Amino acid sequence: MGIDMEVLHALSALRNPILDGFFLLVTRLGEEFLFMAVALAVFWCGNKNRGYFLLVTGFVGTIANQTLKLLCRVPRPWVRDTSFKPIAAAKKAATGYSFPSGHTQVATGLYGGIARTSKRRLVSIGGWVLALLVGFSRLWLGVHTPSDVLFSLAFGVILVLLLVPLFRAAERKPFILYLIAGGMLLLALFNLLIAESAEMPRNMSLPELHSALVNIAEAQKNAWSLLGAALGLPIILFVDARYLHFDGRAKKLMQVLKVAVGLLLLLLLKEGLKIPFDALFGENGIKHALRYFLVVVFAGCGYPALFRFLR
Repeated sequence: MGIDMEVLHALSALRNPILDGFFLLVTRLGEEFLFMAVALAVFWCGNKNRGYFLLVTGFVGTIANQTLKLLCRVPRPWVRDTSFKPIAAAKKAATGYSFPSGHTQVATGLYGGIARTSKRRLVSIGGWVLALLVGFSRLWLGVHTPSDVLFSLAFGVILVLLLVPLFRAAERKPFILYLIAGGMLLLALFNLLIAESAEMPRNMSLPELHSALVNIAEAQKNAWSLLGAALGLPIILFVDARYLHFDGRAKKLMQVLKVAVGLLLLLLLKEGLKIPFDALFGENGIKHALRYFLVVVFAGCGYPALFRFLR
């Protein structure tokens, strides 16, 4: 048993209902919907450039994370060590391969990005603390190993530090945003190529074969979804620069309503497109790309088009 599993077994011995419940809540801070909610709130209500930064940091980190998962194909802790038991409530949502940790990557990009771009010391400290807490929650719940979490933390910090100066330069030279969007699109295409060309390893037991099939199917779905999101970003940049020039300023109550209504509409659109797209495309991955493309374009163009009336 390696040091990764030794750490997880040691933490599992400390579990209790209070801390288990606390870390089940903390780990949700690294989920996709919360990342989108916070990043879009900044985008719709605050500084557009900062909103672009948070969204791109999250998407680029997720694409890189998914690519590494497929290239490394590290099984989850309970697959590597059948004597280890994760917390059941967390295991249900722990799909795909283990390395690196997606929740940790999202949390580090989002909260680390907020910390790095904030001028308030308390916000900066709080952002990094949240990122670390989400990473530790994945260990406490038993769904990732220390190697998974530490790599994602390091990669997330490096990504934030690299992108901050790029987006600051983009405030003076907007064409840099198109270069960033192009880079993200190339990364998404590479991720899709890796996912669609994934081959099943030989000499596997039935449980391992089933796990591999599920993980590869999940990776392919995510790859198409991320490609759709990446395709939406240059459309948003062009439409806003050419036609919208939207302004996120409004009174505080209107800002709260704006975010609440926008997130509700996005959720309805994202979930409402599932049934007709399933009927139209069947199992084709294009349905995931098109659905996320429409959701991203609506979030970046369609909804902000209404802001002039909200002011």
